Amino acid sequence: MQIDMDTGISDARMAAFFELVDDLHTAVTDGDLEQVTTLPQRELVGWLRDLVYTAQETLTELESRQNRPYHMDW
Repeated sequence: MQIDMDTGISDARMAAFFELVDDLHTAVTDGDLEQVTTLPQRELVGWLRDLVYTAQETLTELESRQNRPYHMDW
């Protein structure tokens, strides 16, 4: 896979993705899901499960290349 460095994965794009997921979480928590998406709940759940799976697999690959887990100081 080749990523265009002008539009590649940057802090800004990762932050925007995080904000999108956080906004979705807020909408679900507030009972306002229909205000932010027209996706059926079943499809949205499928997308979220795919995202979580892919993120976990990416972390596993990154950590295996370092032979240690990354530690984030939240």
